[in-house]
Amino acid sequence: MPGLLALLSAACLAAGRGQRDEGLRTRALSVMFDGLRGSSP
Repeated sequence: MPGLLALLSAACLAAGRGQRDEGLRTRALSVMFDGLRGSSP
């Protein structure tokens, strides 16, 4: 669990500090969070 929290923290910090446009940041975080959510049974 600590590794997962570190990954999420780093990704969110990078998204907030990056020079990318807001649409790209939103899509990238959505992909990451969708992958972590997994599929419904």
